[in-house]
Amino acid sequence: LEEAMALFFFFFKLVLLLSGAARAFVPPTTPRRCDSRSTRVGFLTPEMSGWMEKTLRPERYEEVVQETMRREDCGRVEAEAKYNQYLFDPNGYAMVKMQQQLQDEGYKSFEEAFVAKNGQDAWDARVKEQDDLKEQRKKNSIVISSLAFLAFCAFQEYLRGQEAALAATVDQLTL
Repeated sequence: LEEAMALFFFFFKLVLLLSGAARAFVPPTTPRRCDSRSTRVGFLTPEMSGWMEKTLRPERYEEVVQETMRREDCGRVEAEAKYNQYLFDPNGYAMVKMQQQLQDEGYKSFEEAFVAKNGQDAWDARVKEQDDLKEQRKKNSIVISSLAFLAFCAFQEYLRGQEAALAATVDQLTL
């Protein structure tokens, strides 16, 4: 049984290694739309996030609030609210800031700003590259899933062999 478990963990580690290796050669893409839920902790509020940061790292909290007050020319309450919101949901905060920056520059969306600065051909190439990467990830996931299934099947076959050998040994001992 110990050998079976060792073999299982070997195959499990192999699948994990292969799944990491498959993604190692595919560069990350910039998402077209950010899902801010990915960084948010559901039971916290921005105020609670700020309180935790104040408690754990008061010097850092004060430094960031002072810097925000200076850089954005706002009062302490507004600077704390901004930093607390950032601590609560960094991705969402970054998206809001980027949208504000685009509006300040006179653009309605990131796509409009990108096309204005780089041209439609650059945008089309960017979209095609992202679509190609998405397709490559789909193929990689199929390969990884297949390898995981094969490892599972091999492990099951190994266990059947071990079970048969154990049954034979028990039969010999009972004679």
